[in-house]
Amino acid sequence: MIQSKVKMPTLINIDAYIKGDKKEVPDAIGPDDPTKIFNYLCKKLKAEKVDETIIAFSSEKDDWYIKLFDQPDYCVFTTMVSPKDDNYVSDDWTQDITKYIEEMQKVIAVMPRNRIANLRIIGTTGFDEHAEAKTFIDEYAAFFDKRINEIGLMYNFCMLCKDDQIENPPFYMKDYIIAPITPDRFEAERIILEVIDDLNFLAAYEGKLDRMYRVYVDIEAKFKRMENKSIAEMNKVAGILKKDLEVKQLEQYLLKINSEFAEISTLAAVLSHDNSTVTSNISNANVIYSKWNEKEFSGYPKVHIASMRDLEIIANAYKSITEKLEVVRGRLHDTLEIIKTYLDLKQQNLSLQLQKSVDASGRSQIDLLYAQEEEKRMAESSKRSLENLTYIFAGLGLCEVLANFVVVYLTEGSPVSVTAMFLSLTLIIPLVVIWVLFAKLQKRAQVKIESDLKEFSSKMKSKKKVASKKSN
Repeated sequence: MIQSKVKMPTLINIDAYIKGDKKEVPDAIGPDDPTKIFNYLCKKLKAEKVDETIIAFSSEKDDWYIKLFDQPDYCVFTTMVSPKDDNYVSDDWTQDITKYIEEMQKVIAVMPRNRIANLRIIGTTGFDEHAEAKTFIDEYAAFFDKRINEIGLMYNFCMLCKDDQIENPPFYMKDYIIAPITPDRFEAERIILEVIDDLNFLAAYEGKLDRMYRVYVDIEAKFKRMENKSIAEMNKVAGILKKDLEVKQLEQYLLKINSEFAEISTLAAVLSHDNSTVTSNISNANVIYSKWNEKEFSGYPKVHIASMRDLEIIANAYKSITEKLEVVRGRLHDTLEIIKTYLDLKQQNLSLQLQKSVDASGRSQIDLLYAQEEEKRMAESSKRSLENLTYIFAGLGLCEVLANFVVVYLTEGSPVSVTAMFLSLTLIIPLVVIWVLFAKLQKRAQVKIESDLKEFSSKMKSKKKVASKKSN
């Protein structure tokens, strides 16, 4: 049985969205979508624009307000329904709130589903005593089958409580109760609006963090695969150092490791940016919580302490995986350096061997050139020697013939001429024989020289081929 008398029972629904390019960020809405949605709601609900950010319409007993808070990277829609009568006190607030929840569906149905945060808030203009507020909280927990986890007093007298969120409908992420404890209705309304504005910002900040935590879960799974892979690569490197692999195989393996290193470096850069975003959003949320100056209520944990604890879990998760990723990145970097050093040493060794081959080939070529020059010089020397001998023997033969003619002429008709002719013929015959023998010797010497030169040339060519093969 409902015992509490609730002043102005009000239902507030807060939807937060992230903005961006839908091609790059699938769960985002377009930069112009908030204005389009706002104008569509105005037309569909036949509402009036109070200003550029608020539309309002009324039913028989209730007033509705929809406010758009539009920022460059996110936006928040706040829908609020409450009784027209500012002095209305509900004898059974559960019936009023149940009716509001059903009517709120026509607004929720128009909103995009890819919200990053959704808050349902039940508010009142307050209670005169703490006991009445406590009765209201107990009735709320029983009616919605909730377990209240945190309650705090903010701004000195406004009670804020948050439930366990276990049995929330799919379109709600968090449920709150706002109930000022004061008889001053106007002060209560002012504080309620202040708290709603605070929750608008918190919906965006904490919604971004919830979204980033889901991203973190995917990154962690990817990281584990990378970590296992990096360990396997280190084991392979240990095996490679024991083998004499070809340079081409080493280069292929180096390219593979380098690709993995580039991938993990890109992920590390993304994580570094995300880690900064996480820290920034937590800092923004903490500014709002600090402003509340929250105090304890009936022994319950304070709302901001529990919320900041949850946010710190996200921060620690990102910090931890960033540090682990740097370890894996360092491990891959060391692997790359080991392979590069091993490859450099192998290339240096090959370069030295090549240089030795080139030097040996150069020396062989020099020897070959020297041999060719020597061959040419020997051939020319032999030719000149043979020519000189030929000229000498030809001169001797000619001198002898002339001498014979002289002797015959001087001793013509005398016995001496016969003798001279005999002597001349006697001398000519040996000379002819000597000439023939000399020609044969000359030819044989020429053949021997050519044979020796060919043999020497063949040996030098063989050396040149061997040097060429070593160079290759």
